[in-house]
Amino acid sequence: LLISLIFSPSTKRILHNHTNKLEINYLKQISIFFCRILSQKKIACSYAAGETLFAKSNFSVIYNSIDFDEFKFNISKRKYLRVKYEIQDKDICIGNIARFELQKNHDFIIELVESLKKYTLNFKVILIGDGSLKKSFLKKVEKMKIENFFLFISPTQAISQYYSFFDVFILPSFYEG
Repeated sequence: LLISLIFSPSTKRILHNHTNKLEINYLKQISIFFCRILSQKKIACSYAAGETLFAKSNFSVIYNSIDFDEFKFNISKRKYLRVKYEIQDKDICIGNIARFELQKNHDFIIELVESLKKYTLNFKVILIGDGSLKKSFLKKVEKMKIENFFLFISPTQAISQYYSFFDVFILPSFYEG
């Protein structure tokens, strides 16, 4: 914001926030202070997210918009994906779509697999996403010898079809869920 103010003072400066939890350190406090005073418009996806970043400042809320029809259950998409990924009809598909980052709490999914495998072997955890912690997560899964319970899928723009693929969707996020 400071750079845009210096080099392009006529440019509108809009600040947007999606989260209601911030890990604050001294440098971030300074950054947030300048963002609050230099932005001309403050927008958040919820009141909680707005209050987190903008405190008592005046801000607008623009809720995330979703086309619900795109996410309706579709049996043909489900069957197609089960064939594509060689998932048996008897297998329970547990899905998660998230970045591999600390706040998304993928380690909980490892704990879940450790618990579930004591009761049944008929499940697959489908993880769709990428992120800075994906490699370390893969190493943990390999080290624990539980990789046969997982299916890793790269991020895709056609994400809505995967909800029909899952029997259960889990979101173990600490925040940003």
